[in-house]
Amino acid sequence: MEKNRLSDLFHISYGTKLDMNKMSTSDTSNIAFVSRSSKNNGIVAFVDRMEAVQPLEEGFITVSLGGTYVLSSFLQTQPFYTAQNVAVLKPKVKLTTEEKLYYCLCISRNRFRYSAFGREANRSLKTLIMPSPDEIPIWVNQVDSNKYIDVKKNFIQRESPGLEVDGWGLFRIGDLFDLKKGKRLTKANLKPGST
Repeated sequence: MEKNRLSDLFHISYGTKLDMNKMSTSDTSNIAFVSRSSKNNGIVAFVDRMEAVQPLEEGFITVSLGGTYVLSSFLQTQPFYTAQNVAVLKPKVKLTTEEKLYYCLCISRNRFRYSAFGREANRSLKTLIMPSPDEIPIWVNQVDSNKYIDVKKNFIQRESPGLEVDGWGLFRIGDLFDLKKGKRLTKANLKPGST
């Protein structure tokens, strides 16, 4: 394996470094606000465009540099702003969507090197060793990412799962289950070998 640092493959910047509490949230915007969250592609809200700050382009990778899920890495599929301690990676060479997702996986697999609120990735992210683009396994580009096209839509635009709740009614839990009082277990009545 050829040793490539992450900085050999990507231009690494620190994003827009904005604070969520100073943003205006919007139900109609397609501009994501990416924080250090490990859920929902790191997106915590959709926000209005700021006049003074251009949103970053879709197709970049975001990486959480600290917090509970350090190195959470996501491919952003729409314009976005970032919070503090979120790195933005722009590929230096042309990569497919699948290859970018592969690099997200490679980055996040280095999480064991760091700890939440201890050793964070601010200084060392660029030195992580990654496979070169010609070492990417063949199966990566055999994945049909069109199966996941709905992922590119934000949660407001997605189709509902189709639950029809009109016929639902109230019920008592006792109508569904046999309820029994549990046994209290204390050290005094605990017998050796019992659970």
